[in-house]
Amino acid sequence: MRWELGQRHRLGIALSGGGARGFAHIRVLRVLVEAGWRPAVVTGTSAGGIVGGLFAAGLSPEAIEALARRIGWRMFMRLDPDGTALVSTRGLARLLREAVGEVRIEELPIRFAAVAVDLDTGEEIWLDRGPLVEAMLATSAFPGVFPPVLWQGRRLIDGGVLNPLPVDVARGLGATFVIGVDLSGPMRSGGDRRLPEELPGPLLIRWLTRRARWSRTLEVVFGSVGIMARWITEARLARTPPDWLIRVPTGDIPVFALDRAPEILERGERAARAALAGLERAMSQPRWLRRLLPQAA
Repeated sequence: MRWELGQRHRLGIALSGGGARGFAHIRVLRVLVEAGWRPAVVTGTSAGGIVGGLFAAGLSPEAIEALARRIGWRMFMRLDPDGTALVSTRGLARLLREAVGEVRIEELPIRFAAVAVDLDTGEEIWLDRGPLVEAMLATSAFPGVFPPVLWQGRRLIDGGVLNPLPVDVARGLGATFVIGVDLSGPMRSGGDRRLPEELPGPLLIRWLTRRARWSRTLEVVFGSVGIMARWITEARLARTPPDWLIRVPTGDIPVFALDRAPEILERGERAARAALAGLERAMSQPRWLRRLLPQAA
């Protein structure tokens, strides 16, 4: 078992955002745990913050997967009553509370932090104390789609706006060997990126486009956020790289494609299994050498 990784390392795992692509994190964690890679620190942004928070609370990857399979767009069919977003997250909040109750982050068995952004100041906020469910909702509050979360007088939104893959946060919480899991993926080239009504996909998208004719608006919003996340992720990885990076190829999957969960889970498992041998090698190398050699898997 590598829970403590001997006396040399304290393992941290940083999970990126990615909307529905976040299902991949569940299988990545399962493969790592089965291989003995058990983290002392977990950080996450957006979908990674939800999966990471559930894992840090003591849920097994199998339990998280069972919970995630209950998430569907009918859970988000209620409009946001405050008018700050398109839809309400009350259904998601109920599901998360059913899983973890009212536990606080500082009570978790694994050190955890989710990343959010203060909507009014633009400040990056590390949520490493306070109610876990509210932290998971805040880190995943996709601007304009899900409402901001009030947290100690602040209005918080999705952490992916500033820090899509929080490797630096894991190091800040004491991790000495950090595995980063990136779901942002390369941008698709060419083709029609619109969201036509007849396209099989998220119920919410079809529901919104039928009623408000927002397909072009949503196309611009989701496409723009994807580009932003890709560039921010690459810039941050260049500045604060993980000790090992697992890239799950999900760039061709829309961020709200909940209907493609089985495929996303499988991609996460394949990427994690492909990374295991490289992780073993990286663990035996000094950090200065790991930074010189390509580490992505």
